Amino acid sequence: MKRERIIVIAGPTSSGKTAVAAEVALAVGGEVVGADSMQVYRGLVIGAGAPTVEQMRGAPHHLIGEIDPAAQFTSWDWLTRAEALIADISSRGKLPIVAGGTGLYIRSLLHGMFDAPFGDPELRNKIKERHRGEDLHEVLKQVDSAAALRIHPNDTYRIVRALEVFEQTGKPISGQQHEWGAPERYDALKIALDLPRKELHRRINLRVEEMIAGGLVAEVRGLKEQGYSRDLRPMRHFGYRHIWAYIEGEVSLEEAMRLMQRDTRRYARRQLTWFRAERGMTWMHPEKDLKRIIEMARAVA
Repeated sequence: MKRERIIVIAGPTSSGKTAVAAEVALAVGGEVVGADSMQVYRGLVIGAGAPTVEQMRGAPHHLIGEIDPAAQFTSWDWLTRAEALIADISSRGKLPIVAGGTGLYIRSLLHGMFDAPFGDPELRNKIKERHRGEDLHEVLKQVDSAAALRIHPNDTYRIVRALEVFEQTGKPISGQQHEWGAPERYDALKIALDLPRKELHRRINLRVEEMIAGGLVAEVRGLKEQGYSRDLRPMRHFGYRHIWAYIEGEVSLEEAMRLMQRDTRRYARRQLTWFRAERGMTWMHPEKDLKRIIEMARAVA
């Protein structure tokens, strides 16, 4: 069976994926499928770095701003939607361009989702109750140190999910995820964007400043006024949780910005680690190598 052809554009936050994906889409007559676990939510625009209409350059984009922030949206949900979109785009003679920084999304698309058990809300509540007052991240370190290294200590949702899978299967979730070894499911040109570390950090710091200047505080206040809780999974992501803390008077705006910059840099480091473990990635500079990226895309279109 012939595999569908796709282009993957991956990389850390602030590396220029949005601009490169739009350029490639215009060059090959493609459509962009977002692979970002924050940009998928409706109303999370500035803090998620979602592409604007101008940045999309007229190229169709999918899985951007489509999901209510209060909805339970899993990696499996993203995968099933992305697969359907790729099939539809391909059937219309267009080239799907999967662009984003969520490594789990991209790996599950290329290799399939590992056979994890379904979520059990009752078990999750029992885990939280059993470890009340404990540092859940420290608990995870004891049963799955590899997952603890990858999951941020403030990402309670993923920490509890990892503990849940461990209790359900008796095996660490990291080991099961590493069972992804099947042949790739798509004929994929895989490009990862690479920048010198100092340049990436400079862009991250500047991007945070631009988010604040561009209205991130007002965006979070608006989400709060709409009735969304700061305990929702997307609101616990870096950027949003820092501004929530500022709005609630827990930190100054300057401190919120500093923490946001620091945590974004740390997140970028984890993204790079993930993508460097993906076989077959061609690492390119988003500006210096743009012409070459477009040539490569045209060659497979």
